[in-house]
Amino acid sequence: MLSKRILTSSRPLSTSAVSNSWFGDLFGNKKSKITSQQKRSDIIEKQDDYIDKELTKITHLTRENSPQYLAKKQQNKVKPEFKVRDWKNVKFLHAKDLESFYDDKAKLQNVVNQTYKDVTGTDTDIELNDYESIDLHDLKLRFAFVKQLQSNLGFELNDYVISCSHDLLSLYYEVEKVVNKRWSSERNPNAIVLRQSDFQAKNVYLNESRDEYEKQKEFSKLLKELERLEQKAEQEA
Repeated sequence: MLSKRILTSSRPLSTSAVSNSWFGDLFGNKKSKITSQQKRSDIIEKQDDYIDKELTKITHLTRENSPQYLAKKQQNKVKPEFKVRDWKNVKFLHAKDLESFYDDKAKLQNVVNQTYKDVTGTDTDIELNDYESIDLHDLKLRFAFVKQLQSNLGFELNDYVISCSHDLLSLYYEVEKVVNKRWSSERNPNAIVLRQSDFQAKNVYLNESRDEYEKQKEFSKLLKELERLEQKAEQEA
């Protein structure tokens, strides 16, 4: 019996290696292709230039960066023209400065008189003796007057004072109580307002001289006022 020999073509058992990109070779597959150390350092330094950043960028969506949340946040953003502005005519008047700012009662009465004239539209000058005869039973008038008065004074009045002041005299006395009150603050350890009249003993006195910081601050304020007056004089000349 004749045996048949079947000839088959031999195939290698090993498969050809798949060529990787230079970026993959850079980290371990074909190190032999990078012959120069300088070339290696240049590739590492400029590796971000060879990457398509738009394709490789990964964005993790959360509630804060979702399109719906960002669009709603943009709609709720306050426009610059709608920012809340200070409604007081007297600017930067701190509570501790009220007593010294309104130390002259004539100055306080002038503010009250001018406010009443502006709100009511009258040109008649009023005195302190006339305050009692001016009633504030009309709530619309009272609220309009108190709102303008707070703006001109530079500080606010509490709701209890506004509700209990049925005439101009009672309201004025409440305003006087605010400006005559000695300023104090429990949160501020330096907010202890002392006066010479608080010390009756002859061997105790109050040093009211200012330190260097306060002197420099007052000097800067006077210098700015002088510059403002000089500019005003040059403009008028």
